[in-house]
Amino acid sequence: MLGKKKAEKKKVPQLEDWQKRVVLEKNKLDKKIVALAKFKEADKFTNLQPEDRENLSDQLGYMKRYAATLNKRMEKFAKK
Repeated sequence: MLGKKKAEKKKVPQLEDWQKRVVLEKNKLDKKIVALAKFKEADKFTNLQPEDRENLSDQLGYMKRYAATLNKRMEKFAKK
């Protein structure tokens, strides 16, 4: 047809096995982050001992930083 551009096919890079594992790990980690963040908003969290609340809060922070690191790694996959 005239006036219509042919849809360009974008090449999606195939991920290596180790890259797939990074993506899978990031997806699982994201689910755990959401679950822990929700738990922190629940009454059960406030009923915990202060030390336990602090440990879980620390854990959430570490998980978020780890997720950010995995994101940086995955960004590099697309650049190759």
